[in-house]
Amino acid sequence: MNLAKFEKISLSSETIGAIFVVIFGAIFILANLFSGFNILLFLLFSLVGFFLAVLSPRSGIFAMVFLTIVFERFFTLQSVLWGRNEIKLYPIDVILLGVMVGTLFYLFKNKKNLKFNQIDLLMVIFLFVVLLYFIVSLFDSEADPSLAFSSFKNYFFYGLIYFPISILFRRNEDQNRLFRSFLTGSIFIILFIFFGVFSGQGLWVEYTPLSTEGVRLLAFTHGFYLSLAVIGMVLFLADRGKAQKWQTFILAIWIFGIVGSMMRHLWLGIFLAVIFAFVYAIKEKRPLILKIMTKMFSIVFVMFVLVAFMATIAPTSSLHRTFERSWEVVTVRVVSLLDSSGDDSFSWREDTWQGALDVYVEHPFLGVGLGKKLAIDEGYSRGFVEVRNIHNSLLVLLTQTGLVVFAIFFSIVISVFKKLFHTRGKWKSDSLAVLIFFFLFVSLFQPYLETNLLAIFFWMMLGLARVQDKNICSAGQSYI
Repeated sequence: MNLAKFEKISLSSETIGAIFVVIFGAIFILANLFSGFNILLFLLFSLVGFFLAVLSPRSGIFAMVFLTIVFERFFTLQSVLWGRNEIKLYPIDVILLGVMVGTLFYLFKNKKNLKFNQIDLLMVIFLFVVLLYFIVSLFDSEADPSLAFSSFKNYFFYGLIYFPISILFRRNEDQNRLFRSFLTGSIFIILFIFFGVFSGQGLWVEYTPLSTEGVRLLAFTHGFYLSLAVIGMVLFLADRGKAQKWQTFILAIWIFGIVGSMMRHLWLGIFLAVIFAFVYAIKEKRPLILKIMTKMFSIVFVMFVLVAFMATIAPTSSLHRTFERSWEVVTVRVVSLLDSSGDDSFSWREDTWQGALDVYVEHPFLGVGLGKKLAIDEGYSRGFVEVRNIHNSLLVLLTQTGLVVFAIFFSIVISVFKKLFHTRGKWKSDSLAVLIFFFLFVSLFQPYLETNLLAIFFWMMLGLARVQDKNICSAGQSYI
């Protein structure tokens, strides 16, 4: 990922196709934000996006990644509004359908013979069993069909993206372009960070309100995307053996934004991911990881001092108020990691997780099925919580589908780590191993696998891990 040569790269036809999809997607999303849903714009975007994705499925994936990172739920969860009816067909679904159709045409045109390995077979079994669970839920009087379909869609439909990724991104240069599209979207998030700092509150943060006093300077989802970017960038720069000043500065801004997202599980996840990366990396790379992390956090500290100084000399400014409120809430949330008493989010999770475990014990092997709700005693009153929304993806999977399906999922993860370990020392393999570890950890605290704008990156990482090989991934060949 030689960023210094970024400007020397000529745009490929696939990149140009992705840019067209992004432009049409951005027009559609911005129009929705300012004037409400417009069915004609949706149809126009759907036609353009679907057919470009069919003609060039890699273009569709590049565009899907960028639009998800920048516009998050406004691209991935915008339903079709038809009169008084709401159809849960999202823009991301249209692009993904086009990608899948385009991938089939790609296989037919190039007469590719698919060779399934253990990971592929386990994925097919997992998706097939999820399909069976959904069919059974349709005949279960206790299941909510809409909730069952939502769970099915997130596991099955978005899980299918594993296959286009593992088919279309076997070449090093194609993987590089995919990482570049993610990097470009992550750089755009810097604008959201500045907006949050100068306005006193981040854009779209109202969808994940704080359980403590204060405000977020960056939306949770943007904080998650930046977490992936930071981990990947650190390992890439460690592979190169050095980092340019501007690269370290971007890393520092990203870290600043992640802290401003006020998501404690992301902070802890990055901390554990760094430890995992240090242990997992080959001996020669460990000092380089520490060196880059030290430089990055040194710049973060300098930035903090400068902001604090500017806020102090202008006590009546909005910057001063933002800094003061942010410092207070960061302090409270750091302390809450050690003492969770009085924090509603911890109490709610404790109640719901215990309720899910109690239900799971009654159905240990096959689970309770899709589309169910839990009766939870939340202290002051009893309430019903959707199983898919208990903010612990692994526990959700275990509770809904039981030990049998969970074992299949766990086998996929183990097989992926084994695959990556064989190419340990290559930056892409190392990055994917650490990123998958990070995702699995943070999924213990939020509905990651149950939310498409988060889950798609997990399935994509599995697909990329599938095609890692000793003959690719060297830093000398990577110009992202």
